[in-house]
Amino acid sequence: MHHKLIIYILIFLCCLCSAQEMPEKDPYLKISISAGSHLDIWQHKGVDIPPFNFQVDFHLNRKQNLGVSYIQDVYSEESNFFEAKLTPGKVRQNISLRYYYLLNDPEKVFVTYIGCTAGASFWTAVEPVKTRPTVQFLYGMKIRIFRGFFWQHEFGLISPFVYQSSVGYTF
Repeated sequence: MHHKLIIYILIFLCCLCSAQEMPEKDPYLKISISAGSHLDIWQHKGVDIPPFNFQVDFHLNRKQNLGVSYIQDVYSEESNFFEAKLTPGKVRQNISLRYYYLLNDPEKVFVTYIGCTAGASFWTAVEPVKTRPTVQFLYGMKIRIFRGFFWQHEFGLISPFVYQSSVGYTF
Protein backbone atom coordinates (compact mmCIF):
# COMPACT_ATOMS: atom_id res chain seq x y z
CA MET A 1 0.00 0.00 0.00
CA HIS A 2 2.73 2.46 0.95
CA HIS A 3 4.80 1.60 -2.14
CA LYS A 4 1.93 2.57 -4.43
CA LEU A 5 1.45 5.83 -2.56
CA ILE A 6 5.14 6.67 -3.00
CA ILE A 7 4.90 5.87 -6.72
CA TYR A 8 1.86 8.20 -7.08
CA ILE A 9 3.68 11.00 -5.28
CA LEU A 10 6.78 10.56 -7.48
CA ILE A 11 4.67 10.64 -10.66
CA PHE A 12 2.92 13.76 -9.41
CA LEU A 13 6.23 15.51 -8.64
CA CYS A 14 7.63 14.58 -12.06
CA CYS A 15 4.55 16.04 -13.75
CA LEU A 16 4.84 19.19 -11.65
CA CYS A 17 8.54 19.61 -12.49
CA SER A 18 7.92 19.17 -16.22
CA ALA A 19 5.02 21.62 -16.06
CA GLN A 20 7.30 24.27 -14.57
CA GLU A 21 9.40 24.12 -17.74
CA MET A 22 6.48 25.46 -19.78
CA PRO A 23 7.00 28.62 -21.86
CA GLU A 24 7.15 31.88 -19.95
CA LYS A 25 4.30 33.51 -21.90
CA ASP A 26 1.73 32.59 -19.22
CA PRO A 27 3.37 32.62 -15.75
CA TYR A 28 0.32 31.67 -13.71
CA LEU A 29 1.59 29.14 -11.18
CA LYS A 30 -0.80 29.33 -8.22
CA ILE A 31 -1.86 26.83 -5.58
CA SER A 32 -5.41 26.07 -4.38
CA ILE A 33 -6.12 24.14 -1.19
CA SER A 34 -9.67 22.98 -0.42
CA ALA A 35 -11.53 20.63 1.91
CA GLY A 36 -15.10 19.50 2.26
CA SER A 37 -17.43 16.52 2.04
CA HIS A 38 -18.78 14.20 -0.66
CA LEU A 39 -21.38 11.59 -1.62
CA ASP A 40 -20.47 8.29 -3.26
CA ILE A 41 -22.07 5.03 -4.35
CA TRP A 42 -20.99 3.22 -1.17
CA GLN A 43 -22.88 5.61 1.11
CA HIS A 44 -26.36 4.20 0.62
CA LYS A 45 -26.37 3.44 4.35
CA GLY A 46 -24.10 3.23 7.33
CA VAL A 47 -21.73 6.18 7.14
CA ASP A 48 -20.38 6.71 10.66
CA ILE A 49 -18.81 10.16 10.43
CA PRO A 50 -19.25 12.71 7.66
CA PRO A 51 -17.14 11.82 4.62
CA PHE A 52 -14.08 14.01 4.21
CA ASN A 53 -12.10 15.17 1.18
CA PHE A 54 -8.99 17.33 0.79
CA GLN A 55 -7.42 18.65 -2.43
CA VAL A 56 -4.27 20.54 -3.38
CA ASP A 57 -4.26 21.85 -6.97
CA PHE A 58 -1.40 23.52 -8.83
CA HIS A 59 -2.46 25.99 -11.52
CA LEU A 60 0.01 25.25 -14.31
CA ASN A 61 -1.28 28.10 -16.48
CA ARG A 62 -4.55 30.01 -16.88
CA LYS A 63 -6.49 26.94 -18.08
CA GLN A 64 -4.79 23.78 -16.72
CA ASN A 65 -4.60 22.45 -13.17
CA LEU A 66 -2.83 19.41 -11.75
CA GLY A 67 -3.35 18.22 -8.19
CA VAL A 68 -3.69 15.49 -5.63
CA SER A 69 -6.75 14.56 -3.56
CA TYR A 70 -7.48 12.51 -0.46
CA ILE A 71 -10.92 11.09 0.42
CA GLN A 72 -12.00 9.16 3.52
CA ASP A 73 -15.23 7.35 4.47
CA VAL A 74 -15.92 5.47 7.74
CA TYR A 75 -18.84 2.98 7.85
CA SER A 76 -20.87 2.02 10.92
CA GLU A 77 -23.37 -0.57 9.61
CA GLU A 78 -22.94 -3.86 7.87
CA SER A 79 -23.85 -3.75 4.21
CA ASN A 80 -23.21 -5.73 1.07
CA PHE A 81 -23.02 -3.47 -1.98
CA PHE A 82 -21.55 -4.79 -5.23
CA GLU A 83 -18.65 -6.97 -4.13
CA ALA A 84 -17.58 -4.93 -1.13
CA LYS A 85 -18.91 -6.29 2.16
CA LEU A 86 -18.90 -3.25 4.39
CA THR A 87 -18.47 -4.13 8.03
CA PRO A 88 -18.70 -1.70 10.96
CA GLY A 89 -15.45 0.19 11.36
CA LYS A 90 -14.48 -0.26 7.73
CA VAL A 91 -12.65 2.70 6.24
CA ARG A 92 -12.19 3.61 2.59
CA GLN A 93 -9.36 5.97 1.77
CA ASN A 94 -8.71 7.19 -1.76
CA ILE A 95 -5.63 8.97 -3.03
CA SER A 96 -5.81 10.36 -6.58
CA LEU A 97 -3.98 12.56 -9.00
CA ARG A 98 -6.33 15.10 -10.58
CA TYR A 99 -6.15 17.09 -13.79
CA TYR A 100 -8.72 19.58 -14.97
CA TYR A 101 -9.13 22.11 -17.74
CA LEU A 102 -10.99 25.40 -17.20
CA LEU A 103 -13.75 26.10 -19.71
CA ASN A 104 -13.77 29.86 -19.13
CA ASP A 105 -11.63 32.69 -17.73
CA PRO A 106 -10.23 31.85 -14.25
CA GLU A 107 -10.65 35.47 -13.12
CA LYS A 108 -14.46 35.30 -13.37
CA VAL A 109 -16.64 34.77 -10.32
CA PHE A 110 -18.14 31.55 -11.74
CA VAL A 111 -15.68 29.14 -13.40
CA THR A 112 -16.53 25.73 -14.90
CA TYR A 113 -14.13 22.92 -15.73
CA ILE A 114 -13.83 19.33 -16.91
CA GLY A 115 -11.23 16.85 -15.78
CA CYS A 116 -10.26 13.40 -14.65
CA THR A 117 -8.68 11.66 -11.68
CA ALA A 118 -6.68 8.44 -11.38
CA GLY A 119 -5.74 6.81 -8.12
CA ALA A 120 -6.40 3.98 -5.70
CA SER A 121 -8.88 3.21 -2.94
CA PHE A 122 -7.67 1.36 0.14
CA TRP A 123 -10.34 -0.58 2.05
CA THR A 124 -9.32 -1.29 5.65
CA ALA A 125 -10.80 -3.17 8.65
CA VAL A 126 -10.31 -6.44 6.80
CA GLU A 127 -7.15 -8.45 6.41
CA PRO A 128 -5.46 -8.03 4.05
CA VAL A 129 -6.19 -4.43 3.05
CA LYS A 130 -7.92 -4.38 -0.34
CA THR A 131 -6.68 -1.93 -2.95
CA ARG A 132 -8.87 -0.94 -5.90
CA PRO A 133 -7.79 1.33 -8.77
CA THR A 134 -10.04 4.31 -9.48
CA VAL A 135 -10.52 6.42 -12.57
CA GLN A 136 -13.03 9.23 -12.70
CA PHE A 137 -14.27 11.86 -15.13
CA LEU A 138 -15.62 15.01 -13.58
CA TYR A 139 -17.40 18.26 -14.29
CA GLY A 140 -16.91 21.02 -11.77
CA MET A 141 -17.64 24.61 -10.95
CA LYS A 142 -15.84 27.06 -8.73
CA ILE A 143 -17.54 30.11 -7.28
CA ARG A 144 -15.23 32.84 -6.03
CA ILE A 145 -16.51 34.12 -2.69
CA PHE A 146 -14.02 36.77 -1.58
CA ARG A 147 -10.52 37.44 -2.90
CA GLY A 148 -8.82 34.01 -2.89
CA PHE A 149 -11.64 32.13 -1.15
CA PHE A 150 -13.90 29.87 -3.25
CA TRP A 151 -16.67 27.29 -3.04
CA GLN A 152 -16.19 24.29 -5.33
CA HIS A 153 -18.66 21.66 -6.58
CA GLU A 154 -17.73 18.57 -8.61
CA PHE A 155 -19.89 15.89 -10.19
CA GLY A 156 -18.08 12.64 -10.95
CA LEU A 157 -18.68 9.57 -13.06
CA ILE A 158 -17.46 6.31 -11.54
CA SER A 159 -15.61 6.08 -8.18
CA PRO A 160 -14.50 7.65 -5.77
CA PHE A 161 -17.45 10.11 -5.51
CA VAL A 162 -20.63 11.18 -7.28
CA TYR A 163 -20.80 14.69 -5.83
CA GLN A 164 -18.23 16.68 -3.89
CA SER A 165 -18.41 20.11 -2.30
CA SER A 166 -15.53 21.95 -0.71
CA VAL A 167 -14.36 25.37 0.40
CA GLY A 168 -10.86 26.55 -0.32
CA TYR A 169 -8.31 29.26 -0.85
CA THR A 170 -6.03 30.09 -3.79
CA PHE A 171 -2.56 31.46 -3.03
